Amino acid sequence: EAPKPTEAPKPTEAPKPTPKPCSNEGEAEVNIARGKTAYQSSMGWDGVPARATDGNREGRYYVGNTCQCTLYNINPWWAVDLGAVSQVKRVAITNRVEASSRFKQFQIGVTNDSPQTKTPAVSNYDVCYTQAAPMGPGETKAFTCDAFGRYVIVQIRGNEFLTLCEVEVFGINPNDCKEKGEEERSCPGAETNIARGKPGFQSSMGWDGVPARATDGNR
Repeated sequence: EAPKPTEAPKPTEAPKPTPKPCSNEGEAEVNIARGKTAYQSSMGWDGVPARATDGNREGRYYVGNTCQCTLYNINPWWAVDLGAVSQVKRVAITNRVEASSRFKQFQIGVTNDSPQTKTPAVSNYDVCYTQAAPMGPGETKAFTCDAFGRYVIVQIRGNEFLTLCEVEVFGINPNDCKEKGEEERSCPGAETNIARGKPGFQSSMGWDGVPARATDGNR
């Protein structure tokens, strides 16, 4: 009997990539504050708040017009709206070259309250870093924050001018957790129902009320 012809092997499908958590681990850190809307307690010398999120670390006030400035106030503040509740890992600040000693006795914090509706005070938001000593002329320094919030606030405690030449916020914004062509990815700061579709158990069952109905995603 003649041998039967062997069938050609069926091509195997390439495995689909598994969506990975939205994370900066192993990747270049991203400044999630750049170009975002900013606010401040007052304004002097044309130092609008947006200058501190323009991506320019130039520390000389009159070179490039890249530093914001408030008037001489008690507890002057500056804040940036990240657009969504975000994981804030680090905040980097660039100090002004001239009159650099003014930037002292400051604190950094986060909140979900807009500064337009709730004026930042030294004790009405979550503070993640404080420093008494002044920063150096034109110095850029990063401070660990490790907090969640939509607004990042920089504030001086006491009477002073507040001038920031750049504020960079490094972390994860949930608005950036979708990539074209990929499934939605999990993201710190964006709440996820981790029980959906999982096996359920119960003490007994009546009227076909199986436990899985409570985790089917239907309210």
